[in-house]
Parts: sequence; structure tokens; C-alpha cells
Amino acid sequence: MKKVLRVALAIFSLAIIGSATSTAQNSNQTTEQELVTGIVVDKYDSPIPGVLVERKGSSKKHFVSTVTSVDGTFSLPASRKLKNLRFVYGGYRSENKHVEPEMHVKLSQNKLTFSNHWLISAQLVQADDKLFKPSIGLMIGWSGKVGLYAKAASTKPFYSSTNNSYFAWGYYEVIGGKVGKRDFNYTSYTAGLLIRLCKQIYLYGGSGYAEKECYYKFIGHKDSIFNPEGSFHSVAFDAGIILNLKGFQLSGGCIYSPDQKFYGNIGIGFCI
Repeated sequence: MKKVLRVALAIFSLAIIGSATSTAQNSNQTTEQELVTGIVVDKYDSPIPGVLVERKGSSKKHFVSTVTSVDGTFSLPASRKLKNLRFVYGGYRSENKHVEPEMHVKLSQNKLTFSNHWLISAQLVQADDKLFKPSIGLMIGWSGKVGLYAKAASTKPFYSSTNNSYFAWGYYEVIGGKVGKRDFNYTSYTAGLLIRLCKQIYLYGGSGYAEKECYYKFIGHKDSIFNPEGSFHSVAFDAGIILNLKGFQLSGGCIYSPDQKFYGNIGIGFCI
């Protein structure tokens, strides 16, 4: 009878041990199945540590993330909602990947790309601090990261065929005891470099030629009298900034003539 009990106890013990072993194995398998693992590398297949690996569930409560270790590996708890992972690392393009066993993710570095653009804009240059008479012009430029531009502006579009003069605007004042109309003609031609700092911002700078001729026309006289005061013919330096707003551009800057001073200019146009 004792032998029978011993045999029964032995069989029962083996059954318990076998059940525990089986449960442990199943538990380990479940644990392995509940983890998404992988490695993140660069284009040379070198591991990238510190990469943010994240996913979002249906709500903020289901947000899960981790970072890659020194050897570039990562692991995340799996769930039915875990279908895609996002990999984010500074200086590299973010990647969205579908979840797979033993993921191998390769990140590419961000590169500043400067596609070529043509820039065309109308320009206004205010060349006098007393008389509002902006010169009208055009600016044309081409730029990748670095490009070129050319700009011309003049008051000659204000030519008056009736008065046979370019000076259709002006104002009257007393000049040497006589009432006269002060007016001027301004023209500038500049060209130089166009530098693209980023997608939205350009800088331009160049040099060229500028001239300004001032005149007085007294009441009762047909001819205009040249006034050397304020008139000049000299080299000009040009600089400014251009903002590209989804193909629509605004520009602002100044033209400097050593014989005179700074003249402000603005522009409006588009990028092609």
C-alpha cells in the first residue's frame, strides 16, 4: 500500500512540475510576442542611439514611446493597435514604418535643397525726401542657393508729352523771389548676387549706376532750369531682403549713392 502511495505522489509531482514548466514556457512565448523589437541605422548601417520611437493609439492614454539604446536597438510593448511606428532623430528625416518582426529601419540625413527659382517683381524707389515721386522699375533674378539679379528703376515713365518734359509732378515754392516748381528725374541700374538663406528668405546685394537731375520751372517760363544742388551721377550700391510667401514675394531694401544718401525701395512680385 505504501509503495502505491509513493508511486502516486511521484506521478502527481511530475505532473505539477510539467504543468509549471509548460506554463513558464507559454509565459515566455507570450512575453516575446508582446514586444516589438528592431534596430535603427544610418546609410552606412551604423547604429543610431537616441532615436525616438513612438506610436499613438486611439487616445492619449495609449501613447507609447521609447528611444534606441547605444547599439541602436529598441523594444516596445505590442498591442492590437500597434500597426505603425514613427522614428524621429535630429538632423535625419522622420520615418513612418509598418510594424514587422525584428524591424530594420534606415534613416537618411536631412539635406537643404535649393531648387532653382526665377524671381520677378515691380520696384518703387523713393529718391527724394521732400517730393513724393517714386521711380518705377523691374527686378529680375535667378537663384538656387546662390544666384544673380538685375534691377532698373526710373522716373521717366512720368514723361509728359504735353509739357515735353519728364517732370510731370512737383510742387511750387519761392525760389530767389520767384515762384517756381521744383522737380527731378532719377534713374538707377544695379545688379549683383542673390543668396537664398532658406525657403522663404533671400538676401540680395550689388552695385551699379545712379543719377539724379533736379530742375526748377518758373511760372511764365516754358523751359526748365537745371539745379545742380541735389543732382548727381555716381556709382550706386544696392542691398535688401526678399520674402517668398508661397510663390508671392515682397522685397525691401535701399540704394546708396556716395554723392547723395540712401534711397529706400520696395517691391512686389512672384517666384516661378
